[in-house]
Amino acid sequence: MHISIAGLVLDILGAGFLAVDFFHPFRGQTIKDVGSGAINGGAHLVVNPDAIAHANKNRVFILIGLSLLFLGFVLQGIGTWLSSLHP
Repeated sequence: MHISIAGLVLDILGAGFLAVDFFHPFRGQTIKDVGSGAINGGAHLVVNPDAIAHANKNRVFILIGLSLLFLGFVLQGIGTWLSSLHP
């Protein structure tokens, strides 16, 4: 029974880590114009380094969240299985 409760707690924590990406989006420009880089004087667009850093940070939160969710589901399954062995 305690294993199922631990699994539920891990699921809630995992969902919280996944929610960081949803509720904390990058608010700046993802693409920057750094000046004329083309022969005809057109725009030279590059990805904003702040957007890359934000995406990398969110990627870590997503990986942690998915790992916690997976572990929580496994623990809940084990807890259910163990409770069916000892009625």
